[in-house]
Amino acid sequence: MHNSHKYITYILSELFKAETRRLEKSTDRILESHQEITHQRLDGFMYQGKFYRHSNAAVGGGKRVSLHLDLWSKMEQHLADEKQVSLDHASIHQILFKLIEPCFCLQDIRDAIPDCIIDILPQEIRSLERRRNPEFFLNHERDFKHYAKVLPRIEFYSAARLLY
Repeated sequence: MHNSHKYITYILSELFKAETRRLEKSTDRILESHQEITHQRLDGFMYQGKFYRHSNAAVGGGKRVSLHLDLWSKMEQHLADEKQVSLDHASIHQILFKLIEPCFCLQDIRDAIPDCIIDILPQEIRSLERRRNPEFFLNHERDFKHYAKVLPRIEFYSAARLLY
């Protein structure tokens, strides 16, 4: 037997590592722009009741200053981007669960994982040859449609890992 939750969590963590870095850099750039506009050195800023901290800032207190009005549109774009990544994460999590949960052995896991992300998994799984397509593990028409819809997003995030 295997721990499907462990594999799903690990795959998602690796798949979205680059996106997490990219979103952190986006927040950092907004803070740096805020500092230039206000001529204040800050660890972060407040926006819509939430405190956004620079990725290099020490954890702790600090002055809670609202984001400068001139940067609100950039922050809205950032939040929309963050929301899309979150939706993609949830959708990919859902399909990975449907693919991996019915697996009984490492060979099943190898077969269930799309080729574009097989390099994320441990060598013991990666080295196995595919015997069945991932769709083998799906049972319902809606699952096939969901897989077809989500696979391009998995491929996108897999490629993004290599880009940034």
